[in-house]
Amino acid sequence: MAVQERTTEDLEQLPLPEVLTYRLVVLVNRLNRQAGAILKRSAGLRLPEWRCIALLGSNGRMSVAELTATSVMDKALISRTVWDLKEKGLVTAERAEHDRRLLNVSLTEAGETTFREVLPVMRRRLGDLTASLSDRELATVLTSIEKINTAYEAWAAGDGDDAAA
Repeated sequence: MAVQERTTEDLEQLPLPEVLTYRLVVLVNRLNRQAGAILKRSAGLRLPEWRCIALLGSNGRMSVAELTATSVMDKALISRTVWDLKEKGLVTAERAEHDRRLLNVSLTEAGETTFREVLPVMRRRLGDLTASLSDRELATVLTSIEKINTAYEAWAAGDGDDAAA
């Protein structure tokens, strides 16, 4: 079956449930809900907490600014999440010696243990989600996501004209 190119007029006529960005938002919301339920049940964590733990477990100590940039969560959410993780004894947060404005975050021993225990659970979840895809289909999905991300980055690097979004 030949792939038909869509014109701008065709895209304007698409019902909302067929618009790619709408479908992606729906999927991301569902996946986040699922991940949140799994994390709460398996470790008593919220999704933002797990994302910070996973980043710190993979990268070692990071500043709040690095966590924000890497996770693509907003700084306020990262700050609240780091505070919550600190209260739970899963991270330490210390001011940088060279720049007191920077807050460096590291996993505690309990945080490292949590990372090692939860990582296999989340990897199983990913395996379950992708099990119905062939290797080729998964590669196509990942390549497509990268192309869409590259298009976004080109837009963001330009003038970021809202009309182009």
